[in-house]
Amino acid sequence: MVPTGRMYDTEAKARDAEAKLLAAGFSSREVSVMTPTTGAAGMPPGIPAAQQVAYGKAVEAGHSVVVVQADFQWSQTAADILNSCDPVSAHGPPLIEDRSPSPLSDLIGFPVLSKNGARFGTLARSDFSLSSMIGLKMLSKNPAPLSSMIGLKTKTKSR
Repeated sequence: MVPTGRMYDTEAKARDAEAKLLAAGFSSREVSVMTPTTGAAGMPPGIPAAQQVAYGKAVEAGHSVVVVQADFQWSQTAADILNSCDPVSAHGPPLIEDRSPSPLSDLIGFPVLSKNGARFGTLARSDFSLSSMIGLKMLSKNPAPLSSMIGLKTKTKSR
């Protein structure tokens, strides 16, 4: 899902944008409206931290915000509809520096691997082996373990 949002100077314009989005086939769970009366409580999950801050500040300043979380192929359609309703800015929220250590994970909604600061955890250990994680020995005395396991003959020298 790609979050696309616009700020409006009145709640009526935001509600108009919401109605047009719903009429175009976007579902009510994909469209969120935040107004000065409702506050930022309607902030949908999965919005990057920097955008959350920008939308929150816009609502505090008296603007209404409409956010659409649409699949990538529909994000331009959503932006066109939002832009047709006279937003304060046709380029989304004002840019706020994102100091997140994982902006890509935030954008696509994936949790980070570790919250304790260890970036790679067990992957960075000197004794790490993928084979041991799935119960296989690192080295084997058998030169063709897979073939032996499933009963295939291996090529041998005949001298």
